[in-house]
Amino acid sequence: MSAVVLLGTKHPLFQTLGIPYALLLREEHDPFTIYDAEQGRQALHELVQGNEITGAELFRLEAQIIELGILERIENVLEQVRRFPIQKDVPSYLSAVPCSRCTPTKHFHIMMNGGGENLGDSVVSFEQLFDLVWAGIQHRKLHLYDGICLLQQVMGEVGRGFLLTTRDRLVARRVETQGVAVG
Repeated sequence: MSAVVLLGTKHPLFQTLGIPYALLLREEHDPFTIYDAEQGRQALHELVQGNEITGAELFRLEAQIIELGILERIENVLEQVRRFPIQKDVPSYLSAVPCSRCTPTKHFHIMMNGGGENLGDSVVSFEQLFDLVWAGIQHRKLHLYDGICLLQQVMGEVGRGFLLTTRDRLVARRVETQGVAVG
């Protein structure tokens, strides 16, 4: 089964924040959104382990991700959110409320109308919130600027007990664009 990586162009969150993203397309599967190369490499490694793509395809797709200019790590995505002007004048009916009652791990609950209604499970990492926001915008369940406001509310908490990501981190390596991995 083959796969292809294509540059995404239409998602309003990624366009607004200036974050390049790609779609990993496979036969009979929903597209997988890649917004940092490390995340893309992890997804590709899982496909190799599941015998869905070959090692040669893995290297070809990794090279495509790099050629498309996808940001290297989730830290770079956080930096793009930090660079975006703070949305002080845009009212949001959602807020990220810190909580320490549910679990000892620092986390947030997304609340509607200043703390009235909890909109789902707790959020334990910036990456988890970012995934919830872009998916909510994609499925028209969340307004673009409400999502940006949520991201900006929690970005300052990363490193102060709030996790950047919960995924296992890959060792960085350099990928040549001719499809040969080095290092």
